[in-house]
Amino acid sequence: MQIIRDESSLPSLTKSVVTIGNFDGVHAGHAMLIKEVVSRARQGRLVSVVATFEPHTRTILKPDAPFLLLSSFEEKARLIEALGVDFLVCLPFSARYSQMSADRFVAEILIGRFHAVELVLGEGHAFGKNRAGDKNFLHTAVGKNHFSVFVANLFAAGSTVISSSLIREALISGRMND
Repeated sequence: MQIIRDESSLPSLTKSVVTIGNFDGVHAGHAMLIKEVVSRARQGRLVSVVATFEPHTRTILKPDAPFLLLSSFEEKARLIEALGVDFLVCLPFSARYSQMSADRFVAEILIGRFHAVELVLGEGHAFGKNRAGDKNFLHTAVGKNHFSVFVANLFAAGSTVISSSLIREALISGRMND
């Protein structure tokens, strides 16, 4: 896996299958999503890309709220590499990114930088200013940008949907078994 921490050093990608997110902790739900990216990329003889942010988006969007990071970037990279990803791209999250519209993110990052032919996202994921880049937005953006979208169902253990927020809450509350 090639790790890109500087956008300007991103090699020219021809066609890729991409997922984006913080991927804090790389839990079972994240692993399922990333495996889907790798599988779809291999089937289409494309490049698999996981795009993540540093610092975590919450530290910019809610700077005064207490926040527990589940994994360091190095831990996250090691876990993602074990899933067979070709490129891990760390986008420097800043006020600029937080104000970027979903349309602009698709045009400049997904299409312009990654040459995405497919985007794989979890059911509840959204990106762009005010989280406007949700699955409904993407289904309308597909036609004009010539890429496809695969929305994965949320990963659940029994009736509990696995999420970084849920894991973080359990750790803070001392519920290690959870």
